[in-house]
Amino acid sequence: MPANYSFIQNYKSKKLIVKNITNNPINIGDLNVSIDPGAGIDLLKQDPITKKTYRSIESICNSRDLEIYYLRDYIEFYTEDGLITDDALALSLSDLPTAGDVAAGGGGGGEADGGAADTAAALVDGDITVTAEEADKAVRGKHTVFVPANAMFPRTDNGAGALVYVQVNSTGPNFPALLFNGTTDSYAQFTVAMPKSWDGGDIEVQFVWSHASGATAFDTVWAAKAACLSNGNAMNASFGTTVTIADTGGTADTMYISPISSPLTMSGTPDTSDMSYIVVEINRLTANAGDTLDVNARLHAISLFYTTDSASDE
Repeated sequence: MPANYSFIQNYKSKKLIVKNITNNPINIGDLNVSIDPGAGIDLLKQDPITKKTYRSIESICNSRDLEIYYLRDYIEFYTEDGLITDDALALSLSDLPTAGDVAAGGGGGGEADGGAADTAAALVDGDITVTAEEADKAVRGKHTVFVPANAMFPRTDNGAGALVYVQVNSTGPNFPALLFNGTTDSYAQFTVAMPKSWDGGDIEVQFVWSHASGATAFDTVWAAKAACLSNGNAMNASFGTTVTIADTGGTADTMYISPISSPLTMSGTPDTSDMSYIVVEINRLTANAGDTLDVNARLHAISLFYTTDSASDE
């Protein structure tokens, strides 16, 4: 990385502080700033930074988790949390927009032709355009679908107990729940329409549950598997690989949230160009030696985690 550039990811501070680490004053003409030896200043309080570049920085913040700041030689980069060193930098020059992605205006500029250097310079000038592809990166990653028990249904065969509402005190909240007894494996299912922005990869699940009083042992083992159907697929699908999640209760009428499962590989082939319809089946593994809870386990909700690779469903 060139010595006169620093790149910072997830920078949310309202200060942008640089420090002169030389023995001589440093004049940054195009920023109208002079920094004495050993001194540090907040560039966001300087003109023309405040009037020109700050709006560009805010624009970048709103569109992606990357900010690019132009620095001259022999100036270290500081945030309120301390010095940003090369070892702490998460990005390289190859991660930044290319010259063709940056339109440098200001004073009759034209297209930038210097790659990362002109990207930084364009930001100082207050004129930068981030491509839609670059903006997409800000929203890619893991997302959550919360599925409450009243959006689930007992399976037709060996189904879990019918939906109930748990109210611990007469003026408190009601919690929807499906009941899973401790003697016979019982099942419930729910469906989710996956967005086109889904990357088609594995999903993960997390159980939200409780139990009533009377238990003398408190361990549960939950299981989940899923099938994916797209337009034109037959409905007699089989489920994919089963994952199991162990969790322990202990106190009646207390909310327990399980660990997140290992990645769950579903059957079927997702259609990431259109909606994919997934069916998730869940059950309590009462025959598993690790499942010892001797009263009903009350399933209140499932959190489903998936990963996107696009900013929208267009």
